[in-house]
Amino acid sequence: MSRLSLNKSTLNREVGQLVVYQRVVPALDMKRKQLMAARSKARNALATVAQEQSVLEASVIKNFPALDQSTLALGEVVQITELVYGEDNIVGLVLPRLDKVVIEHVDMCRPATPIWSDLLIEVLEQSCRLWLDYQVLRERLQRLDAAVLKATQRLNLFEKVLIPRAQKNIRRIRIAIADNERAAVVRAKIAKQKRRQFVSL
Repeated sequence: MSRLSLNKSTLNREVGQLVVYQRVVPALDMKRKQLMAARSKARNALATVAQEQSVLEASVIKNFPALDQSTLALGEVVQITELVYGEDNIVGLVLPRLDKVVIEHVDMCRPATPIWSDLLIEVLEQSCRLWLDYQVLRERLQRLDAAVLKATQRLNLFEKVLIPRAQKNIRRIRIAIADNERAAVVRAKIAKQKRRQFVSL
């Protein structure tokens, strides 16, 4: 760190920097609060989707007890044919959004399929949608967590490092300038006294 010059130009520079820092803090704090609100919303949405997945899983176990003995290839029954992602911009942070999901199911030969296959197809489609929602919401939450951390670090940098340092520097410079001005007045008085003494000789 360079040595602080205790003069008026440095004082003006430090005061200017302090004004800028103090202007930045409210904007950073507002951004952090907006990101935290979005993160809370994303957490709630993720928890809701996870709950829906658990309920769906429990209903599958309850309503399709013979599924584990079935010869249906579930991975081939429904297929995702189209996925469209969008973006949300929250205070400069780009977040993914799931805009469209097209899921198609394979027509099965009716005599060879169990009577509950239509209901199973609906459950599989719902499961796919929930899984995709979960993945997108998890990515949103991860990005929001990182953004909140970064905004908090920046806010702390200004509030706990830059502003106190600028205030300390301003105090030091003002004290040094005041001391120099007092010393100059004392030197001027001493010089004036000596001049009087010299003239009186």
